[in-house]
Amino acid sequence: TLAVTVPVSVVAAVTTTHVAIGALMLATGLVLTLRIDRMLAPRVAAVAREFIPAHSSGRSERAPA
Repeated sequence: TLAVTVPVSVVAAVTTTHVAIGALMLATGLVLTLRIDRMLAPRVAAVAREFIPAHSSGRSERAPA
């Protein structure tokens, strides 16, 4: 077997870089999720008003066309 010795400073640098990139990816995913949610919220609310009855009679708030 071949034994390779890696300096501790290299192992620490690789580990730190790995964790930092993972944290950046997590933050990027969170920011994108929140921005998409803000973009789609008005559309979802409009669709919900169309399909969710406002009263027990089953009629929505929208006036008949």
